[in-house]
Amino acid sequence: MKDHAVHAATYAVKAIFYDTLMEEQERRVLEERTWQYQYLLGGCNDHGERTR
Repeated sequence: MKDHAVHAATYAVKAIFYDTLMEEQERRVLEERTWQYQYLLGGCNDHGERTR
């Protein structure tokens, strides 16, 4: 269900945050969010290929 995707994306960021040294947290979280915006919001098909 697409409504659950937001929660999965947030969980991924939290997991990275808590598994990263404090000095690297901001950079790693930003990298993850950037990837999410580009890949998940940018559109992809069932094979992970971009559609847009």
